Amino acid sequence: PEIKQLIADSVVMTAEPSIAAEATTELLFGEQVTLIEEHTDDDDNEWQKVKSLTDGYEGYIPSGMLDDELTEPSHKVNALRTFAYCEPDYKSPPLRALSFMSRLSIVLEDKGYVLLDQGGWVPVQHICEIADTQSDISKTASMFLGIPYLWAGRNSTGLDCSALVQLCCDHAGIKIPRDSGDQLKAIGQPYKRQKLQRNDIV
Repeated sequence: PEIKQLIADSVVMTAEPSIAAEATTELLFGEQVTLIEEHTDDDDNEWQKVKSLTDGYEGYIPSGMLDDELTEPSHKVNALRTFAYCEPDYKSPPLRALSFMSRLSIVLEDKGYVLLDQGGWVPVQHICEIADTQSDISKTASMFLGIPYLWAGRNSTGLDCSALVQLCCDHAGIKIPRDSGDQLKAIGQPYKRQKLQRNDIV
């Protein structure tokens, strides 16, 4: 299989190769996919059908969002959102906006910023090592208070219910599927507890 990596800040995946098609999920910067096929629609727009290596989701994204050169992510964004700047200075123009759980490959650190392999300087306080986890899922989820619901969204400008659970669990080192029905099966059968506890998923 041909593996590629997302170099766009994020991209919406659709069920069909069309801008009018239903959104199914969203890929974040640094995530890797398997390329399934290339497609050109009736308006000569080019699409790629891909399978996400994060959760196995399949769908279509516009061509030009992926890179053949793979980088091994060493860090992830642990802030709700951050910017990658042209220089290690917040006054320099931003190259991209990176959302929570975007995967990053770091080249070097300087002046409180890290340089990404794909270019751009990110504040070091907005990232952590890829293996670092936050076991308090509720603390992570509370970062998203006030963020609007967006069907199929997975970033900090809008996301849906199962994406919230998936991202927060991922940051805790727990891998679960993308959709709520599959999450229920993965978590297990419902159980009775007299009193719900913090971080219970209901």
